[in-house]
Amino acid sequence: MTIFPEQSLIVTVNPDELEKVVLETEERIISNYNSSRDEKKLCVEPQQLYLKWSQAVAAISERKPLNFKMLDILKSNDHHQVPPYQFHGGVENNTDLSMALKNYREKEHLLQAAG
Repeated sequence: MTIFPEQSLIVTVNPDELEKVVLETEERIISNYNSSRDEKKLCVEPQQLYLKWSQAVAAISERKPLNFKMLDILKSNDHHQVPPYQFHGGVENNTDLSMALKNYREKEHLLQAAG
């Protein structure tokens, strides 16, 4: 089963937190489904609508995902601590980037009316 386009780059932020939220959501979906079914309401089995987390993880792993993890930063009262290195960058002109993105979008949406 293919759920991502061929050249997709999957990017996740805090994959452990994502997994926790997904598993909680799966439980809630199943609970809602069971309640609806018990009340004889029209409903569709969750497996017909959603991938299980294990299936999603397998599909994501095939694409060699780029995972970002937020670093825990602790404030310290240590006055001998070396200050962190900082870089302040600015953008003066991003016209070339804007045009490249606009042209890319136009190529992706050939049948869309210009706006």
